[in-house]
Amino acid sequence: MTKVIDSSNLGYLISKIKAAFWSKTDVVTVNIDNTPTKSSNNFVKSGGVYSEVHPDFVTSQPANGMLPNVMYKLGTLTGTVSFTMASASDNTIVNHWYWTFETSTTAPTITWPAAITGWIGGSAPTIEASKHYEISVLDGIGAFISK
Repeated sequence: MTKVIDSSNLGYLISKIKAAFWSKTDVVTVNIDNTPTKSSNNFVKSGGVYSEVHPDFVTSQPANGMLPNVMYKLGTLTGTVSFTMASASDNTIVNHWYWTFETSTTAPTITWPAAITGWIGGSAPTIEASKHYEISVLDGIGAFISK
């Protein structure tokens, strides 16, 4: 069965969708000193100047730990790697840590953040060679997928 949308209401529906979208699109950028700057509608204030940004992802782990609500694509990992998570600076929102990485033909040795207090499935993933991993942490619980 096909649903028909009354075109007289289409503008109203689009305006409501846009309003809902723009109210939820906070942008977070990571500064050199690892402090986040947050603003709405893809504009970030730096030194009194607003500039448009599109931070799809960050490609390296900051020295002070990965920030919540920022996607980290860490590339191919080798050797020994310690993941760290920075504390959330705003506890009035849901804070989610998310990162991805690849492994080379030799699997790296991983040290997981102490902030992960449990894993879905019972234990941390066993890291294997030549795979892609996605890690998600919410409320101290880690989840992962590999392929």
